[in-house]
Amino acid sequence: MLTQSEIKLLHAQVNPHFLFNALNTIKAVIRRDSEQASQLVQYLSTFFRKNLKRPSEFVTLADEIEHVNAYLQIEKARFQSRLQVNIAIPQELSQQQLPAFTLQPIVENAIKHGTSQLLDTGRVAISARREGQHLMLEIEDNAGLYQPVTNASGLGMNLVDKRLRERFGDDYGISVACEPDSYTPNNVTTTMEGRGMIKVLIVDDEPLARENLRVFLQEQSDIEIVGECSNAVEGIGAVHKLRPDVLFLDIQMPRISGLEMVGMLDPEHRPYIVFLTAFDEYAIKAFEEHAFDYLLKPIDEARLEKTLARLRQERSKQDVSLLPENQQALKLSLVRGIVGFICCK
Repeated sequence: MLTQSEIKLLHAQVNPHFLFNALNTIKAVIRRDSEQASQLVQYLSTFFRKNLKRPSEFVTLADEIEHVNAYLQIEKARFQSRLQVNIAIPQELSQQQLPAFTLQPIVENAIKHGTSQLLDTGRVAISARREGQHLMLEIEDNAGLYQPVTNASGLGMNLVDKRLRERFGDDYGISVACEPDSYTPNNVTTTMEGRGMIKVLIVDDEPLARENLRVFLQEQSDIEIVGECSNAVEGIGAVHKLRPDVLFLDIQMPRISGLEMVGMLDPEHRPYIVFLTAFDEYAIKAFEEHAFDYLLKPIDEARLEKTLARLRQERSKQDVSLLPENQQALKLSLVRGIVGFICCK
């Protein structure tokens, strides 16, 4: 039988990456739509309330759908047009009883390992039907990326399957069918190039994460955002075409991660890389991949200010190194003179 500790683990299992991305999404939405932000906070509260405390082991299908819908609404805000959701539950089945946390791990798996890896629009559909004395629940995504899992990454689904089989018999549980996948590339958005500016390219698969960063960078008088990309496939081409000085790069993206993307760039024309992620566990690997800096989501503006200050300092050094030798000597002597003057006051 499923141990009590396994049941508690299933109830308490919350992906920290989801939480950090949810907070980052809400932070971005607050700026432009306070009403939507308030609704997202309510969805997040519902999600955690049901994750952390259920009154009994069995719940109604309507209660399970409320839990899953709270999760999906936050993910829809995060991915915007890249995620579509359809939930079709007949009213006559809404009060059917089933074990709590039957749907959430499966839906989360469909997003995390399925639709979030697509370059085009992801779709998740949830439906229910009665077949004789059986309640059939179907969770379908259009990614076609399912791989059988036996390790910790599949813990939630494995526990759900185990619990259903032990409770009702081997005729019950989870079955998975998968068809081959497909993907479609998107376009690059560019702006006019300026002189003497720090050219920035943003590559992140989440529209609101890009917006959050864009709004802050646009307030900087010496920063020019030359382009935004929603995946590494676009990003590689944009780096070669736009020659940015700085690349703000998300790590977890569909198909090709930010870490993998850096390895595909021309070392001779590689910009300063500032990695963005919800997890600090990638830090060592990021700096092995020549990262200039590493920012955790949700991005702290004071921390970002420090990154920009360091970038400006490095850019200034680079500008000096590109001057002819006699002009370098003149510029350096002037800098020393200014420092000496300040120190003498």
